[in-house]
Amino acid sequence: MESLMTATLKDSSSERAQQQLDALRTAVETRLTALEAVLADPNRGESLEGLILDLARVATEEARAAALKTALDAKLDADARVAHAQMVAQEAIDEERVVSGELRRTIEQAKQRIASLEHGQLTQLRSLREDLESEIARERATAASFERTAAEMQRQLEAERGSVGDVQEAVEKERRFSAELRAAAEADRTVTAELRLALDAERAVVADLRLAVDAERAAADELRRAAEQARTESATLAREKSEAWAAQDALTVALARDRDGTMRLQRQNEELERELVAARTEADTIRAEADTIRNEADIIRVDLEAAGARLEMLDAERLRADGARKELEAQLDALIRERDTLTTELQAARQLPSHVALGAPIVPVIGLEPTPVVNVAPQAAQAAQPAQASPGAPGAPPTRSTVEEEWGPVRLAVRHAFRQPIPVQINGDSGLLVDLSVAGCQLVSSSSVRPNQVVKVLLPTEETTIACTGKVMWARFEPRAAGGSIGYRAGVLFTKPDQSALEAFLSASRLPPPQ
Repeated sequence: MESLMTATLKDSSSERAQQQLDALRTAVETRLTALEAVLADPNRGESLEGLILDLARVATEEARAAALKTALDAKLDADARVAHAQMVAQEAIDEERVVSGELRRTIEQAKQRIASLEHGQLTQLRSLREDLESEIARERATAASFERTAAEMQRQLEAERGSVGDVQEAVEKERRFSAELRAAAEADRTVTAELRLALDAERAVVADLRLAVDAERAAADELRRAAEQARTESATLAREKSEAWAAQDALTVALARDRDGTMRLQRQNEELERELVAARTEADTIRAEADTIRNEADIIRVDLEAAGARLEMLDAERLRADGARKELEAQLDALIRERDTLTTELQAARQLPSHVALGAPIVPVIGLEPTPVVNVAPQAAQAAQPAQASPGAPGAPPTRSTVEEEWGPVRLAVRHAFRQPIPVQINGDSGLLVDLSVAGCQLVSSSSVRPNQVVKVLLPTEETTIACTGKVMWARFEPRAAGGSIGYRAGVLFTKPDQSALEAFLSASRLPPPQ
């Protein structure tokens, strides 16, 4: 009953494994069809990587299920063969036990019969021998008594020879007694002959018993031969049983090989899964790098847009400067035409102090990479500078290059550069301080900064930090900054700087001579 239940369970397990294998093969075919469709039409929008990973996973599960089904079938076949071999060996052993039991019972019965016959014959022979010995002893005793009597009679005969009558009577008595003795001797001979006949009959019986014993021995020999044959058959059965066990061992070895193959397949599947995980990790890394590159591209795009806006602003300023230049040329032409009429006024103006200026403003630009600014002087100032005309043309108005050289951009403070950039905090992010003045600084930020952006820079000191708030005047993207990574270089103009704290910081930093 238990073996039947085990077989039923194994059959159901095999059916479940086959069903699972069929389902996995159907899933593999479905995913292959989907992958072929995506390869044929890449515009379907489905993820090719996801389809490949899903197909690899389903193929791995299908290979694992196939290996499990093969191992289960091999195990079921091996179990069936082992069960059949065990059943045949058990039947042979049971038959051998039955035959051996019958042979043992037959041999025991023959031994008991032989022992009983031998015991009866020996007992009868012993009793006959004892009877014969007792009869012979009695005959011998009788003969001895007869001899003694005869000797006594002879002595009496010799003693009484003198009396004839007595002698004759004694002779007659002796003769009668001798006749009686002869009769007794004949009777003894008859009894002895009868005893001999009885002994011969007993000997015949003993011979018959011996024949019966020989027949029993022959039967016992036959039984022994039968037992030998049974032993031979038992040895054959034992050999067949050993062969069955050897076949079972071979099946066990084959099953072990199948299990090893299954384990190898499982290890290969695990290696494939690890490679798949590594591929997924690499794909995630690539995605992260792609996202980073996209983010950087977005930042660069924003920076390019800011640069484009700045270029547009610069173009607008250039156009304004060109308009101002043309206006200045027109004004200069007007001044040339009015030169003769203003000669007297110029002579009066030459008598004034030389340090008096007529409102020529200076527009400074703070930063390491200043944007050129065209400064336009008032008409009165131009009219007040006739002495700076070209030496070759006395009294002529100043040229355009002379005006631009006179009104160039001016720094409001001295800039100090650092031998090694100093780590600082910029809006809470890490950055590097390249140079510093009491009015502004140049820095490299790890995060994006744009022109006109307000930033807060924290300068580290031994006791505390110096907070400087300023406005970004210019900025540019650097693929490889000072720290070896992507950054943004910018010039910052401080809005409300603490000049004493900045001068103390510059003194404590032991900077080289100003640039």
